[in-house]
Amino acid sequence: MLKPLKGKGASIARALDFGASDATAFVDVCYHAILGRAPDQKGSASYAEMITSAPDRETLIAVVRSIAMSEEARDYREHHLASRR
Repeated sequence: MLKPLKGKGASIARALDFGASDATAFVDVCYHAILGRAPDQKGSASYAEMITSAPDRETLIAVVRSIAMSEEARDYREHHLASRR
């Protein structure tokens, strides 16, 4: 996923040099962390395409925010918080 930065002149853009498999792995981690499940094929492909077409910090934040702010994420949080009371 994120490549280690080497040397003083290394840029953030190089660190965020995502390939298709890196983007898919990032989306998979987000889904598991936020929704507690694997991504569906359509969601995985859509988010991975977003990342590979604009591999920057803002895109990664947008992907995480989109998943975290979804109705499914809200329902997942409410369900798991209610079970802890």
